[in-house]
Amino acid sequence: GRVAEAARISLAKGTPAAIVRLTADCPLIDPELIDAVVDCLANSAPPIDYASNAIPRCWPIGLDVEAMTFDALMQADLDASDSYDREHVTPFLYRQPDRFRIGHVPSPEPLSHHRWTLDEAADFDLLSAILTALYPTNPNFGYRDVLNLLARRPDLNSLNARVAQKIRRFEDIVDKALARGGDDAGSR
Repeated sequence: GRVAEAARISLAKGTPAAIVRLTADCPLIDPELIDAVVDCLANSAPPIDYASNAIPRCWPIGLDVEAMTFDALMQADLDASDSYDREHVTPFLYRQPDRFRIGHVPSPEPLSHHRWTLDEAADFDLLSAILTALYPTNPNFGYRDVLNLLARRPDLNSLNARVAQKIRRFEDIVDKALARGGDDAGSR
């Protein structure tokens, strides 16, 4: 797929230690969370192949970070035949905990009821309000700043409250397996 091809192109500079996957519909991504997921991947013992803060869902929707080893990505690219796996890259990894070791970066408190992604016009309205409020005085704001803003301005939450979150294919199965104790779902 396209992510694997981009990773292969990077080989000109040596084998990357990690491949980080972010998506364009997550404009409020926090560098602190990127670092935490990469750290989980790099420093887990025993070593893992894939780390995320999005499976199971506990962070605000729109702060999704995934990191995987180069070898795991190449194996997924080689073996994935399902069009969903080819397009979305990582489900092939996290749906096979018997084959790939999985790590998770949990949130300090349940935050998955927040929706900070951009799929609908109402999402744009919320994200615009957040950026208008925070960016001019703190262009390097993070997720805690957004949470503080929403605590001061709970009215903003209503801007996209009616937007239903799409369930990612297989997400409910993986979440239920992780909730049962994790070992059968590869949580680390």
